[in-house]
Amino acid sequence: MSRIAALLAALFATAAAHAAPVSLDDGSMTIDVPDGFAQLTDAERTKMFTRGNPPDFAFASPGRDITIAVTFSSGSQTPEGLDLLKVQMEQVLEAQPDVEFIEREMIQANGQRWVHFEFTSEPAEGPAHNDIYLTSFRGRMLALSFNAQRTVHEANAQALEASFRSIRLNP
Repeated sequence: MSRIAALLAALFATAAAHAAPVSLDDGSMTIDVPDGFAQLTDAERTKMFTRGNPPDFAFASPGRDITIAVTFSSGSQTPEGLDLLKVQMEQVLEAQPDVEFIEREMIQANGQRWVHFEFTSEPAEGPAHNDIYLTSFRGRMLALSFNAQRTVHEANAQALEASFRSIRLNP
């Protein structure tokens, strides 16, 4: 029986790794969204993202326990200002009583310099694992958030990382 369970686990892991490329913001960005994820409508984004403004684009797993959110901010952001942005966002997140940092770093990925925060939190929906990536794109801030309920994060972490690594920005 354990061989069957191992085979099923391998099949599910392979299925999670498949992704569909999606073009956003009139083609300025493409991202491979994990298989089975659906793009949320305006109404769904407003209902699901109740803190602040909803993202410009969002995708969710079939069970809505994992989301990928993309925001093209209207505020200006230069590549030189990313270090200051990291400090400011770190202060905002540190002020939240339920945030436990795993990573707070500057990374280079997809030809861009990114601010990266990985942390766990305790929102009303239940314990969550969050990866937030921020960069400067076309003179404004581009923010990506990969959020999963902790109960499903580990099984989907590689697919979410692959999704982030698939991002292509077209200046």
